[in-house]
Amino acid sequence: MRDHPPTALAVTLRVFLSEHMPLTRGLSPQTILSYRDAFMLLLPFLAARHSCAVVDLDVHHLTPDDLLAFLDHLESNRGNSVSTRNSRLAAVHSLARFLAGRHPEHVEACQRLLAVPVKRARLRSVEYLEGNEVSAMLDAVDRHTADGRRDHALLLTLFNTGARVQEILDLRPVDLQLERPAQARLRGKGRKERLCPLWPRTVKELRDLLKVAGVDGRSSERLFRNHIGAPLTRFGVGYLLHKYARLGSAKAPTLAQKRVHPHLFRHSAAVHLLQAGVDLVTIGHWLGHASVETTNRYATVDLKTKRAALARAGPLVEDADKLRAWRPDESILGWLESL
Repeated sequence: MRDHPPTALAVTLRVFLSEHMPLTRGLSPQTILSYRDAFMLLLPFLAARHSCAVVDLDVHHLTPDDLLAFLDHLESNRGNSVSTRNSRLAAVHSLARFLAGRHPEHVEACQRLLAVPVKRARLRSVEYLEGNEVSAMLDAVDRHTADGRRDHALLLTLFNTGARVQEILDLRPVDLQLERPAQARLRGKGRKERLCPLWPRTVKELRDLLKVAGVDGRSSERLFRNHIGAPLTRFGVGYLLHKYARLGSAKAPTLAQKRVHPHLFRHSAAVHLLQAGVDLVTIGHWLGHASVETTNRYATVDLKTKRAALARAGPLVEDADKLRAWRPDESILGWLESL
């Protein structure tokens, strides 16, 4: 019996993930894995919807109605957020563009898929940790153990750099410059690199971590590792933050009301810089934002800074009654100049 030949969808998807994304476009492994996860969810959904095996799926099994049903499934059944839904849609859109270039006979089908719009997400207010809450979490770490020293250095580095969790997990000893000017080299989205200054306290913690662990400063191995020597994962960092938020709530009760996660530390670093008087452009470079619009979100969250700005600005007019009235026979420009 002759084997079933691979479908156009299967061949295109294989080339898209294994050749086009890493070699032609040079996208990061994290981006490729994110797209892979989208298709690992999409393909079984389509197979169940069309009552066929995944191996039999082809381009005609993926219509705009199928795609919309899949996106609704993500939100309704899997509890995904709108941003996650849009991320999965972006993966399908990217595949559709690639498919149209390789198979012109499917251009019309691809155009219909590309017409499925992203869903507008409700812009939530930015949450962050106050300085006393971060201090309470740091103080909750038992620094007498090897894991505790690692955890303390990890939390402090997260807050110092405002780095994304993956940027911290990818950090290597060779990326650290612990002599003046102390800094860390971070690799962000799109493989963009940036240098982030380190506080003296962070430098001391990182030096102690390397010394106790017996790690060469020129090592290219991951810096933060678990108790069996394997690199820490995103889930591991999330577990540690949750743990120290719970312990720190004894000193800072407001921690118990917050959902502490790695990105919350990133927001907290941004607000801390804003309160210290650092301008938004510098904060954007510090955090590795691709757009200033992303950084501008932080300008709306800190009421303390807003009140201070209002106090410095003062009222625009001391006494509105002292304004001279405009006479009908006077030009409007003349009246404005007299104010």
